[in-house]
This record gives sequence, structure tokens and C-alpha cells, in this order.
Amino acid sequence: MDTKPPRLTISEVENWLHEDAQYGDVTSEAIIPATDKTKAVLRARKSGIVAGIPIISQVLDYLGIDYTIHINDGSNVVESDKILSLGGNTREILLIERLMLNFLTHLSGIATQVANMVAIVAKNNGTAKIAATRKTLPGLRKYQKYAVKIAGGTTHRFSLSDCLLIKDNHIQAAGSVSKALQLAIENRDFTKRIDIEVETMEDALLAAEMGADIIMLDNIQPEEIQLIHKALVEKGLRKKVILEISGGINPANLKDYASLPIDIISMGSLTHSVIALDLGLDF
Repeated sequence: MDTKPPRLTISEVENWLHEDAQYGDVTSEAIIPATDKTKAVLRARKSGIVAGIPIISQVLDYLGIDYTIHINDGSNVVESDKILSLGGNTREILLIERLMLNFLTHLSGIATQVANMVAIVAKNNGTAKIAATRKTLPGLRKYQKYAVKIAGGTTHRFSLSDCLLIKDNHIQAAGSVSKALQLAIENRDFTKRIDIEVETMEDALLAAEMGADIIMLDNIQPEEIQLIHKALVEKGLRKKVILEISGGINPANLKDYASLPIDIISMGSLTHSVIALDLGLDF
């Protein structure tokens, strides 16, 4: 799995800084001399998985702030662990403080959540991969998806261009599961897989028979998922499809799904409602 961190563009860095200091940091400029220097340390205040250090390092480079990385992305930290040491212009360090903390606590929260979900699947003898959906923040998707990867998860579609995902509104617009799938097969590029969301055994079997590559069982209880899997096996269709489950799966109920004979568990909660990992910067 490629876990290379995304590259920030200069415009992204400048936009992030401009958002937080459109007309400068008036507090620091009023109190701190322009040439003042200081040192600071970023530490963990809770246990978790660190994510985003190589990305925020690019902002530090842009501002000319010296730094030493003590903990690499994907590593576990416990309370008081030193993650980054900074040195440089005091105003510049204060300028980046909140940006850095917001970014790192959010991505580290995602990585921590994903690692916990991967562990639950393994603990329950499951083999399914944990996948993050497109329920991401605008402008931050590549970074949120990166945090998922370094913690052992995988990504669902990165964008609408990646594969054909037929959801309930597509089916409603087309008129039926069979019609929507037929149109998708006829009009897709040969490089694109077709993933279709179904809610019944009948539609799951129909989709598999018609040639869908991925069957997404949406908001279906574990017992029914077992029955659908059994039916696919009996009809000789199981090996022809990737079996995915989604809808309402979260840390509280994941163990009920973890050991099912499926391939992918997709969870929007990995990115849209994650709890930030508590980190702090101290001079």
C-alpha cells in the first residue's frame, strides 16, 4: 500500500496561512519583538497514532522554522511523548501554532480511529479491510485519506471519477437495479469497475448475475449478510464479486460485523465524525 504523504502546493500553504492571519497576527505583533527567537515542543496529551508530520513539515519549511521530528507518522504515542521540536522566530511559530495543531490533531484522530477499527476486525478473526468513503472535508480529502492509509485502512473511491458506484438515487432515477446496472455496463470505460448498492438478497443476486464487480450491502443486519453470502456461494457467484458492507457501522457495533465473510467494510465515520487526538505545543 502506498503511504507516501501528499505534497502541499505553495498556494495551499499560503491559503492556509492567509485564512488564519489575513492582516497579520495582531497579538504577537503587539507584544513580541520582530527578531525574537524561541524554542517549542509538540507533545502528545493522549495516546494514539500520529499522522500528518511530513505534511505540516512542508509549512514549517516554508516559514523557515527549524524542526526535529521525534515521532514518525503511523507510530503510537502516549501522553507526554515528544513529537516535534521547533526553533525559530517566535512570531512565526505562533503564526503556525493553531494551524499545525488543528491539522495534526485531526489527522491523528483519523489514524487512531482507523487503527482501532483494524484491530477490532483482527481480534474477531475477520479478514475484511476497513475503507474510508468520500465523506471528507472539502480541500482536505487527500490528507484525510492519507491518514487512513498509514493506520492500516484503505480508501474507497477517491473521487467520482474512480469507479461507477450505483447508489439508491441512481437506481431511483434509472427505474430499477437491473436498468441502472445495464446502463452502467453499456456506458462504462473498460478500465472502470462497477459497484452497486443493494438492500435485499434478490437485488444482490441479480447484480452479481448481471456482472457487477462489487456488491455493496447497505444497512443490512449481520444475519442477513450471512444468508446473502451463502446464496452467492451456492449459485457460484461469490468469487466473481467483491462483497462490501456499509451503512451505520461504527466503533460501537463493528464487532458484530467484523467476522463476517466479506471483503470490505466501508465507514464514513472514519473521517466525518472522528475525535481529534489531543496534542499540545509548549514554549
